Amino acid sequence: MTNDLNNISPNNEDREKLLQQLNEDLFSEENALDEQFEIDASIGLQDIHRDKIDDIVQTLNTDLSRHLSKKKKRRGIFKDPSNIYVTIITILLLIVLGYLVVKKILG
Repeated sequence: MTNDLNNISPNNEDREKLLQQLNEDLFSEENALDEQFEIDASIGLQDIHRDKIDDIVQTLNTDLSRHLSKKKKRRGIFKDPSNIYVTIITILLLIVLGYLVVKKILG
C-alpha cells in the first residue's frame, strides 16, 4: 500500500508518454522562439539599406578596436615586474620610516 502512494504514475508506458509530451511541448516552444527571432531579424535587415551596411560594419569594427585598446591600456600599468618590486620596497621603507618617527616622538 505504501508503495502505491509513493508512485504517482505506476505504469511505465504512462510515464514515457508524459515525458514525450513534455519534450514535444518544450521543443515546440523553443521552435516558436527561434522562428520569432528569425522573423524579427529579417524585418530588421530589410529595413537597413544595402549601401549603409558597409558603413555600419566599419563603425562597429572601429568601436570594437577602440574598446579593446582601452582595456589594454588599463592593464599596462605594471607590465614590467621591476616596477612592482620598486613599489613594494618604497612602501616598506615608508612604513619603517613612519615607525621610527613615531617611536622617536613617543619614546
